[in-house]
Amino acid sequence: MRPLPKQYILLRGINGCIKELFATGERTCTLRLTDVYDYITHKEPFRTEFPTPESFSRFMRRMYDEGAVVRFIPNCHADTTVHHHYQWYFYPPARNVNRITVPEDKNEAVTVTCQNDMMPWGRRFVASNGVAVRSTQELHIINKLLSAKELVIFYERPLELGGHKRYPDFTIYNRRNSKQFYWEHFGMTGNAAYADEMVEKIRWYKRNGYNDIADGGSLIVTIYHDDNQFTTLTDKKIAAILAT
Repeated sequence: MRPLPKQYILLRGINGCIKELFATGERTCTLRLTDVYDYITHKEPFRTEFPTPESFSRFMRRMYDEGAVVRFIPNCHADTTVHHHYQWYFYPPARNVNRITVPEDKNEAVTVTCQNDMMPWGRRFVASNGVAVRSTQELHIINKLLSAKELVIFYERPLELGGHKRYPDFTIYNRRNSKQFYWEHFGMTGNAAYADEMVEKIRWYKRNGYNDIADGGSLIVTIYHDDNQFTTLTDKKIAAILAT
């Protein structure tokens, strides 16, 4: 059997270091490329192979473009919008989205039931508070929200602005600081019509003054790529709601 090329051996070693970093317990959510570099730069052969952050970044970009990164570092996603400055996200070992509510799911938040007749037959997944939602991804979000006793949760509560009515997936009120948030989740972006609708919905929020929570606003948007990315992103968004 032919030995692995050197660059693949390096990728496999980097993946092992990422696992080690998560295993320490110091990092439980997403790692960035700088986090990974700070950890491997004290280890051989990485200290010699990548003497600067720039050399490491160039190596990772080249390996990603060749399709090698996904083979050796599966819990990784790169935003390649800016070719010379990829945005890297490394996720913990596999985390799966539950298809049903499990006994560990808590019901600590306050729930307000919203009556609407928007495709009620599509709500097939029952959360820990008894509310039925439309997908396992929404089920994951609501069960995570319900574990926070500071929150009041509305599912598909109507929101009317400028003569148009929308039904945000979740309206969330933080009782501790009296702030309200609107959460829209998109799980079928492979469908062209659905993706177009997603873009238009986000624009509608922006036109009406609802900015992203990362910019100090009240809008939360999640897009599903895979279970690792989605579960990590959900935790991050809920942490932002509770921290504001």
